[in-house]
Amino acid sequence: MTSTSAAYATDDRTSYKLLAAHYDAFTDHPAHPEWFGRLEALARRHGLRGKRALDVGCGSGRSTLALVERGYDVVGCDPCAEMLALAERRLPDRVPLTHAPAQELPQLGHFDYISCVGDICNYMLEPAALGAAFRGMAANLADDGILLFDANTPLTYRTFFGTIHYSSSAAGKMICHGFDPDKFTPNGIVEETIEIFEPDGELWRLRATRHAQRHHDHDTIRELLDDADLRIDGLYGQTDAGPPEQPVDTGRHTKAIYLVKR
Repeated sequence: MTSTSAAYATDDRTSYKLLAAHYDAFTDHPAHPEWFGRLEALARRHGLRGKRALDVGCGSGRSTLALVERGYDVVGCDPCAEMLALAERRLPDRVPLTHAPAQELPQLGHFDYISCVGDICNYMLEPAALGAAFRGMAANLADDGILLFDANTPLTYRTFFGTIHYSSSAAGKMICHGFDPDKFTPNGIVEETIEIFEPDGELWRLRATRHAQRHHDHDTIRELLDDADLRIDGLYGQTDAGPPEQPVDTGRHTKAIYLVKR
């Protein structure tokens, strides 16, 4: 038997509030630690020198912890209080966490390395919001600092977002329903529905959240970076959690990795 509570939302704060207890199981990948290390090493190759880091959209703190383990003094921020609670339990007490969305990023310092990975930019549904996020990160970037962020390519929306995914953990079961990939249009908004089945005694409680993302093409991203007085220092493509490669091949790479300086 299933009891259902209405919990549909496309606002990422509300959606992730419901998803938080299941997030790590849903997004777990054995290559995550290696992936975070590769990205930091890539930033080093592009001139990263210092050890002050800001993790924008830190979520449950996995990426933040990877930076801590590499010797960084890290600040994390995220729009979802429930995700920050997970990060707080995962991270050392010395790591400050700020409750803020990327497009409303406060002045938190001047950082050598700003990391913004895991679809954060694609959750900015309007170019104006992404531009605000870039300006906020620019204001927090040291003069010789590096900003690294990822952006989904059309292939992500024609494959991963166009299928059904299933995961299970002690907290419950999840089914992710993608959209019709034939309806994808560049720079368009796509939605997926995640159904969460949580045990409730002898019953199962069903909650469902809608997650919306926008594909931002390279020209849009470049123009928004220009408006934030930022310049692209490196651009790489990535397949799953594999190594970054050049040039970006949108027929093969699911993500574009941007390395940006003042």
